[in-house]
Amino acid sequence: MGPQCVPTEHRARFAWRSRIWLLGAVIAAVLPAAFFFDSYLMGTFASIAIFSIVLVGLDLVIGYGELLAFSHGAFFALGAYVMGILSAQYGVPLPAGAAVAIVVNGALAVLIGAATLRLQGYYLAVATLGFVIIVVEMLGAFVDLTGGWSGLRGMAPMVIFGHRVTEDVEFYAIAVIVLIVGIAVGHRIMNSRFGRAVRASGSDALAAEMLGIPTARVRLNLLVIGSAYASVAGSLYAAFLRVITPANFDVVTSIDMVLMLFLGGKETLWGPILGATALRLLPELVEGLNDYKTLIEGVLFVVVLMFFPGGLAGLLLQRLRPIGRRQVPVAPNGDQAAVAPATHSLHSSLTFAVPGATTVTGTILRVVRLSKRFGGVPALSDVSFDLRAGQLKAVIGPNGAGKTTLFNLLTGVLRPDAGLLELYGRPVSISRPHRIAELGVARTFQSPRLFANMTNLENVLVGYHTKLRASPARAIFPTHAIRAEEKDAVLGAERLLERLGLAYLAHESIDSLAFGQRRLLEIARCLAMEPKILLLDEPAAGLNDTEKGELGQLLLALRNAGITLLLVEHDMRLVMSVADEIVVLDYGRKIAEGSPREIRSDKAVLEAYLGAEVPHA
Repeated sequence: MGPQCVPTEHRARFAWRSRIWLLGAVIAAVLPAAFFFDSYLMGTFASIAIFSIVLVGLDLVIGYGELLAFSHGAFFALGAYVMGILSAQYGVPLPAGAAVAIVVNGALAVLIGAATLRLQGYYLAVATLGFVIIVVEMLGAFVDLTGGWSGLRGMAPMVIFGHRVTEDVEFYAIAVIVLIVGIAVGHRIMNSRFGRAVRASGSDALAAEMLGIPTARVRLNLLVIGSAYASVAGSLYAAFLRVITPANFDVVTSIDMVLMLFLGGKETLWGPILGATALRLLPELVEGLNDYKTLIEGVLFVVVLMFFPGGLAGLLLQRLRPIGRRQVPVAPNGDQAAVAPATHSLHSSLTFAVPGATTVTGTILRVVRLSKRFGGVPALSDVSFDLRAGQLKAVIGPNGAGKTTLFNLLTGVLRPDAGLLELYGRPVSISRPHRIAELGVARTFQSPRLFANMTNLENVLVGYHTKLRASPARAIFPTHAIRAEEKDAVLGAERLLERLGLAYLAHESIDSLAFGQRRLLEIARCLAMEPKILLLDEPAAGLNDTEKGELGQLLLALRNAGITLLLVEHDMRLVMSVADEIVVLDYGRKIAEGSPREIRSDKAVLEAYLGAEVPHA
């Protein structure tokens, strides 16, 4: 293997592993039907397959999206009852009723999501669990419509191509087919523009917003997708049971599904199948286990969360990994990645071509009397300055001077108490960060905010979000144009990683990176946005002298490419060597602005910040 990890070789290796997993999945699906065809356990396997369909959607929401939403139980119940009522009361064919149930659940997901997704963590879990309780109680209360707690009866049998489906093994086969399709769809979604947005929003919502991702809309769309999985499974479950009661969909069932997800292994799509098999099959095999079901599930939940966060799928992958262990990536200097230094990281001929960066001239950003107070304490007071296109301007000042607050105001993270912001000569209403990012403003953070649930290549690909146009629907049914733009984005991300000396780590996690390399990866992710303005918040913090020298080269190369840079930095040697102009803040006020030579000799700056001696460039 060459020093820069070969993408084609990685894709071939991935394709080979995919075929092996597909073969294993087919064998695993056929075994129950082959060995338990006439057994009472066939019904259990059918229910396992049906529950697994819900769990695939739950994995998308809780696993990949990291939304602790328990609303799946309500969507599962409504998928069953909407189809069941339409069939029993109005004679609607089951497939048509299932389609109507998907639409109803999707609409409810939008309403519930709009009301609850602004909540976080356990607050979201409690709110969505309350939704499940309300739905179950209403299903029991409207006796004339739902049959109440006695059950809904009179559904027509399922008929496929003129064949009446009645046997457990037939329902199992149908559920397995739907499950396989669901996993394939989930895989496509998670490996698309929308899927990267989902994972980014779950990993670090603020960093995702700064890359142009509307996290609220992404989460709402994700909840709708999860509701569709639960709705399909609910409709199939109703057809399987023929008589359904609210007790089939109670809160315990919703919590059991969450345990199945964590026990099987989230963020795998297939792992929850293992959890569903364990929790639904073991009580059937071990007599008397149902008497201690709640106790056993509680202990399992604690053990999995504490000692096996990857679940059964994680344990299985650990066992299989030594069989197909990959070669340790080799750095350009010949060292293994695990011990590779962060130096010698930049490409020897460091040049960049950023489309659109040089098309803007004159004043690109104007800050007019910007102010912000926290609890009556001024963090920024009447700060004004201009940033010209192609300029590298630095903002310096002691800790607490308001530098990061300024960046937060410029990027929509905070709203100003007073002042005006103009971009490209037009006033901008400072709103959500993703709106600012869409205008061509990118930003790094004091500590690199990378997405731990993605590879380094995928981290950079997230930066292309505003440049790609694939919708969630196009992720499932991609056109030739969508495939082409995705391929171009991958090639562009690989080129950026190569420019910054990180290509050999493209398919590794961020844990493979030294701190300086994490800085470079965050900058590469911003460059994928093709920004007109790049805001860098203390990029030299934590770097050694060699890395700071390389960072200086990088900043100059970006400026030469036409990118306008606004730099917050404490390292005066770096600032004086790269900045065209410097703004000095002290206690939230601007006390000076000018060239490095002028700032170096300004008495107010010397007294407030620089001291008697300042390094010369």
